[in-house]
Amino acid sequence: DGTIRTWDTTTGASVLDTVDNVHGEISARAYLLDGTRLVAGSEDGNLDDLYAQILHANTGASVSGQFKGHTEFLRCVAFFPQGLRAASGSADGTVRVWERRTPTVGR
Repeated sequence: DGTIRTWDTTTGASVLDTVDNVHGEISARAYLLDGTRLVAGSEDGNLDDLYAQILHANTGASVSGQFKGHTEFLRCVAFFPQGLRAASGSADGTVRVWERRTPTVGR
């Protein structure tokens, strides 16, 4: 339903109820190790609108453009340990590495 919900595992309280700027089904998501950023893969059923996007973990606000380029559905996303790059894997058999600050392929 395009919703991301995040809970504090210590208190059980909701930290982030929803993310309104990600459209379609959230097919993959991962947090940066320090917990400040979230990368989410989204698909709306249209192969022309597949993307990953980096969001602020507490507010859900976008901190990147949309990372596009896969031709089939996104299956996984991850941050590199330093958080300067994110990667997305797709059913098209490709893995793309993205520069965190700009929606361009890093490698």
